[in-house]
Amino acid sequence: MFPFVKQTASGPESFPETYIMHVKDADGTTARIGFIAVTLPFNKAAYVGYTDVFKAAQTAYDKIKDSCEAVIAITHQEMEDDIKLAKQIPGLAFIMGGHEHERHYAKIGYVYITKADANAKSAYTINLTVNKNRRMRKVEASLTDITDSIAFDPATDAVVKKWTAIANNNYASLGFDANKVALRSGEPLDGREAYIRSMPTNFTRLIVAAMEKASPEADAVIINSGSIRVDDVLQIPVTQYDVIRSLPYGGSIMEADMKGSLLVQVLNAGIKNRGSGGFLQYSTAFTQDSTSGNWSLKNIPIDPAKLYKIAIADFLLTGGESNLGFLTGKNPDIGKVYPVYTDAKDLRSDIRRAIIHYMEGLDK
Repeated sequence: MFPFVKQTASGPESFPETYIMHVKDADGTTARIGFIAVTLPFNKAAYVGYTDVFKAAQTAYDKIKDSCEAVIAITHQEMEDDIKLAKQIPGLAFIMGGHEHERHYAKIGYVYITKADANAKSAYTINLTVNKNRRMRKVEASLTDITDSIAFDPATDAVVKKWTAIANNNYASLGFDANKVALRSGEPLDGREAYIRSMPTNFTRLIVAAMEKASPEADAVIINSGSIRVDDVLQIPVTQYDVIRSLPYGGSIMEADMKGSLLVQVLNAGIKNRGSGGFLQYSTAFTQDSTSGNWSLKNIPIDPAKLYKIAIADFLLTGGESNLGFLTGKNPDIGKVYPVYTDAKDLRSDIRRAIIHYMEGLDK
């Protein structure tokens, strides 16, 4: 294995595993602030090498700790793992965390852990004071809710507008009009993860209905809640951009014939994944008996030996979802995986096209 590199005028350059920031105060005193970073090894890709998060963090910390007045960890992992990291490396100044979409705060020994809310709803400001003479440091953390009362910073706003224009041009090349309204009336659509990863909402039901309309020959449809990344309530009117940001990965709607025994295994795994992105949203034609746990489709018990045509989010057929590693095209209980739809005119080519088309139909 070798690190990812970027191409420069002098040749390929490896991305550093650590970073040291040199800072200076008003009287010219300098200090060195080190940074290490780790992320949870999820949705693994074949072209990426993965090491143990905690061993990697310790190695990186040990590499720079004696060259810095303070070391900060930037992480993307669960809160319990951030707490474990703070206990493992008590010399960290603080941990700036991600992954959970709601605010978290903890102090483990002398190590602060902060996580703000997703979608720029809030931000943590960390003030780090270093006293080189006494070899002491002080950390102060404050959380600010981001509201309209906070004025735009002109320099930042210019960068946002630049990248918004680039994004909109890219969406247009894919056949989307980011500013066009897709849904003009109705109730706000609930895409908050606390709900969609545990139960159906009006937004997930709309997505399922859109998939059903795009794939009318399928017996039922299934999608993982982790495909929906907006973690917010979409207010009316809903634009095409709202749909894009809700399902940023897009992906096609695939169709596969699978035995009832596999279908039941998939549905049961979805129940097991309650509370995570692997929780499944599916056609209302599926029902489960609360006593026996048996599944039915259109009020008929699912036959283990029968083949059912299921429209499914393409990611699910990679086996990459939690507790669904068995769900791949090579599974012997899959009779056929139909060709991927690539024609932009076919709504199955991109689930977002199917959703937008369905929304537009609701307004007619």
